[in-house]
Amino acid sequence: MKRDVITIDPQATIPAALRLMVKHDIGRLPVVDNGRLVGIVTRSDLMLYYYNLV
Repeated sequence: MKRDVITIDPQATIPAALRLMVKHDIGRLPVVDNGRLVGIVTRSDLMLYYYNLV
């Protein structure tokens, strides 16, 4: 486990989430609102989003 967990805000854009995942080479990104975990975004979630745009 890591102490410095990379998180994202619920209002962040999908491209912002993807950039964080690529930059830090992570496959899952916790979504945190006011210090509380409200969800998790995965690389698969983002890939499905982009494939559904085509």
